[in-house]
Amino acid sequence: MKQRILRPEHIPLMLLAALFCLSFFFVPGFNQSWLFSTVLKNGSYHGIIALGLLPVLISGDVDLSIGAQMTFYSVLCAVFLKNGYPIPAAVLATLAAAVLVGCIEGAVVARWHFNSILMTIAMSMFLIGLSSALNRGVTIFNLPKQLLAWGDRRLLGVSMPMLFWVLAALVIAFILHQTYWGTFFYAVGHNAQAADKAGVPLLQVKMVAFGLSSLFCAVSSVIYISQLGFAPLSNGQDTTYSVLTIAALGGVSFSGGRGKVTLVLLGGLMIGTLTSLFTLAEVSYYYQNCIKGAILFIAIFTNFSKT
Repeated sequence: MKQRILRPEHIPLMLLAALFCLSFFFVPGFNQSWLFSTVLKNGSYHGIIALGLLPVLISGDVDLSIGAQMTFYSVLCAVFLKNGYPIPAAVLATLAAAVLVGCIEGAVVARWHFNSILMTIAMSMFLIGLSSALNRGVTIFNLPKQLLAWGDRRLLGVSMPMLFWVLAALVIAFILHQTYWGTFFYAVGHNAQAADKAGVPLLQVKMVAFGLSSLFCAVSSVIYISQLGFAPLSNGQDTTYSVLTIAALGGVSFSGGRGKVTLVLLGGLMIGTLTSLFTLAEVSYYYQNCIKGAILFIAIFTNFSKT
């Protein structure tokens, strides 16, 4: 009789189940029904970005500008709306700007062989400065009520953030497993030189990967301000840390070639659960970062050990 061996893919699911069980029985207030929708909402904003980042990580790169991008797209969309743009036009213009930013990053990384970490740090600094110039250093309040009404809508009882999180997962899963782009991402992540010799268009692959990452970041930003009703000055650092933690918890390889949508979804649920736990337990923001940093280190260390 064959002995069953625990596979690495089972670890995120086991951690999530253990976290829910411990929280349900030992954290006062966690067993209330409304809190589960809060968990899903807390995980959705960063979960959407993590799904968009997945092709970049699979293809062997890292985008550290996602936090700055989220701030920039929030501000950009708010500026469009405050200047009288209809909501659909403002959203489409923001998404178009996101695709442009992502394609520029991908093109520079592929064409001039820039290190993706250094390239995206430079882009992050540029976007932070541009955001400050657009909002003149102040939070943009009083966004149109129609945007808030759209953000509060539910479809079959499912909130907008959760709905778009599910749609994002379906889109990325389709791209990775049903299109040749997905094959290219994995091929480049495993061995970029071999993929290049085999005829894989590296420039287009990098542009598509970074373009998807930026696009999903913009989608999350629009949903975020539709829930808040204003464009915050900065939510960048926390976004970057949380998204990378989600990817690490989901078993995504930071050296490329490995990553699954389902595991990234579980990672997002774990971060959403932790955020809700921190709120209930009134854990200081500073200690939250310490805990998230420790989790990120352990998850990345485990991934490198597997590799």
